[in-house]
Amino acid sequence: MTVGGKRLKVSLVLAAVVLLGTVGYVGFRLFSPDEPAHTDSRNVRVPYSRPPTVVVPPVVPGWQSVAGRDGSYAYDVPPDWTPKPETMRNWKADGRGPVLRLARPAYHGKGYCESDRDRPRGGTGVATSKAPDPSVKIATELAKHVYGDAKLTVEPSQETQISFEHGKTRPGIITMIEVTPEPGDCEPAKAYVGAISIASGENGNPKCAVMAVYSDDTMSRDQVLQILKSYRWVPPANRTTTVPPR
Repeated sequence: MTVGGKRLKVSLVLAAVVLLGTVGYVGFRLFSPDEPAHTDSRNVRVPYSRPPTVVVPPVVPGWQSVAGRDGSYAYDVPPDWTPKPETMRNWKADGRGPVLRLARPAYHGKGYCESDRDRPRGGTGVATSKAPDPSVKIATELAKHVYGDAKLTVEPSQETQISFEHGKTRPGIITMIEVTPEPGDCEPAKAYVGAISIASGENGNPKCAVMAVYSDDTMSRDQVLQILKSYRWVPPANRTTTVPPR
């Protein structure tokens, strides 16, 4: 091989290495946008700061609110519940229905079960659905994921009004399910699952926002229903942004 041929071969190899490195970096940034960028100094530490949170007042006396990310919506839970709005609750497909994700959750009675310390007695969260009956769909999926092969008694859905901007209201649908779990470790004698849905009402978009709640028999049906009925739009004047300490 001539000297010119060797130089050409080396140049092609170097170009290929640079190209692969560039593609790999771009792919890394695309699929890991929150990863910190590399710096020349490995001793530099950037202190973590929690993002600002939006706090809204509860509408149920003595309860606490769980607000959406921008505070535009909220719902209330009893004082002994633990809001975890920065997390998301996921249930994987396991023969009991498709994947279910509930954002902006809160929990009640976590750690009561000796064999499953992460299992709470109840929980809440918000999802979206394009199903014809979104409150029925989300409530049924949630009941199956949480309580397995239990007997579900689905009550007829009821209409309600959800407060919205400028003092207006939008129609909402509430679905309640009475659950009778099969006997088992930490299974309650009875539980309640409910969901409330509100249509977006924009450009004929069929997507609905759905807030769901479940609890074992440590809560009554009326208490579960009260959580659902607290779901609301929040006026900007009632939203307060706070910056957590580092």
